[in-house]
Amino acid sequence: MEATENNWISITEYSSRSGVSISTIRRKIKKQEIKHTSLGGKYYIYDESFQAPTQVAKNRLFLLEEENKHLKNKIKEQVEEIGELRMLVTIYESGGLSKRNSIEIF
Repeated sequence: MEATENNWISITEYSSRSGVSISTIRRKIKKQEIKHTSLGGKYYIYDESFQAPTQVAKNRLFLLEEENKHLKNKIKEQVEEIGELRMLVTIYESGGLSKRNSIEIF
């Protein structure tokens, strides 16, 4: 539970956002000076400034993930093509293809 829609964030995240040291945050928790809760032995701080991702951000994330999948597939195709080309070069260099039997690429 690093950050939720309920605005509860970890001490580490709160420290990073606010610029307040973790030890200072813990002291404030002990003195009840800061709104907090405990879950599974870990403290979470209520951060009013935290805003859940908007639908626009979620849509953008979806598009980026789809683009990432597409690019991974393109890389896979390119790697396969490189492997095939290396095999042809190896065959050609070893004399496996004579000039008469060679495949014209151009």
